[in-house]
Amino acid sequence: MEISPSEIAEDPNPVVGLSGEATMTLGTINHSVKADSMMKTMEFLVIDRPASYNAIIGTPWLNSMQAVPSTYHMCLKFPTPRGIKTIWGDRRFSRSRVAEALEGKRKPTCEHVVSVCLDEAFTDRCVEIGANLSESLKFELIACLKKNLNTFAWATEDMPGIDINITCHELNVDPTVKPIKQRDESWDPSALAQSTTKSRNLSKSDPYRKLGILTGSLTQSL
Repeated sequence: MEISPSEIAEDPNPVVGLSGEATMTLGTINHSVKADSMMKTMEFLVIDRPASYNAIIGTPWLNSMQAVPSTYHMCLKFPTPRGIKTIWGDRRFSRSRVAEALEGKRKPTCEHVVSVCLDEAFTDRCVEIGANLSESLKFELIACLKKNLNTFAWATEDMPGIDINITCHELNVDPTVKPIKQRDESWDPSALAQSTTKSRNLSKSDPYRKLGILTGSLTQSL
């Protein structure tokens, strides 16, 4: 939406999605929303993430507009000085936007990060933070990490007193059952030689063709 960073009031807060993933907001911004002849100024949370919508209008705007939405009819009705107005949704457009959003999610995006050393005495004690953070937020974040440096476990010696049941792994088997040794497979020399010869011939004639390998008495495709 080409919003200038100077218009954003810095107030980072976590926003949790349906998947449980938390995203930090950049802050808030007051933006005008026009519906027909009605104009309302609303506060929006600003998030620097790919999304299928430019803005999501919630309950505060609906209440201020005295609007009544209907998801079944895909419309929104609200009173104006010139009577009741209706905004209709476009089902085909909505589906195309959802498809574009899903297509974008299939392409993973990697956020630029920078490495920050938290302990000058140990240069390997580093963490990565977002490179696009504002200078003030970056300064506060680094100060908080350095202040709580002892919270991090940099080595196994930093984690004393852990229950042995957590650090020790075992096979989930019944100890009362007697183990059985698997018998050796009996290979037929003639069948093995025939399969090897056939595979070599196929490889020479068409090296891009998928070959089969003999496993026991079955032949499976690579």
